[in-house]
Amino acid sequence: MPRAQIRSPRVTLATWIGISLVATGLSIACGADRESREPDDEPPGKHGDTCNSTVLCAEGLACSFTDGAAVGLCRLPCDSDEECSALDGDYVCAMQSGGGKLCSERCLDASEVYDGICLDGVPTPCSVATCPAGTECIAGEGCLRPYGAACAEDADCSSGECRENGVCASENGGPCTAESCDDCAEFPLTGHTICSGDCDSDWQCADPSACTSSSGYCWLPCDSCASCRTMEYYDGPAKNWCDDEVTWLEAGAGGAPN
Repeated sequence: MPRAQIRSPRVTLATWIGISLVATGLSIACGADRESREPDDEPPGKHGDTCNSTVLCAEGLACSFTDGAAVGLCRLPCDSDEECSALDGDYVCAMQSGGGKLCSERCLDASEVYDGICLDGVPTPCSVATCPAGTECIAGEGCLRPYGAACAEDADCSSGECRENGVCASENGGPCTAESCDDCAEFPLTGHTICSGDCDSDWQCADPSACTSSSGYCWLPCDSCASCRTMEYYDGPAKNWCDDEVTWLEAGAGGAPN
């Protein structure tokens, strides 16, 4: 029997050129794709540099954001102060409000800590700070006494005022007692109290109260009470205020809107 012939496919010059062009095209495409995935030429962020992702920080650092911030900082995670000693500056290992610890600059006083206080040189969030009994953590200020607590000087009180009777004054527009506010109004229907002191604008009144006018006093808005009353203003829109029955816990110059 004749032997079966096995034929190899002919590769013409045109075919070879076509194959070469396809291979070259694939090589170029792969090279372009590889190049597009390479990181940019900027060096990784050092400790304290701005960032929006940890991948932009040097190895071992994390991009840390303060509450609401759009841009973060490259920071060094830690478990002890010793791990922060290699950094240029005076750093301590400090707990963060969001959890975990990061190397942070040693603080001198509470005003340097936006979300907490300064405890023995360590910036400490109020969420984890331990204050002495009878005080509360006030961010940026310290461990202070609340309204109605005994005090010796203004610096003892969160309101910044120690009254002559030795009691921390209420914040204007905030909850109160007869001892902490000269103009303390109680709303029996809801149990609210408000220190109805003089004001010129809303920022002078604690939430949820507001200022009744440019030369008014702090009072509760309508949504805090059972009944409402509308007040018209010549220099602005009408506003609705609480019109519940009020008991004045101590005689003073305050009074319900009229």
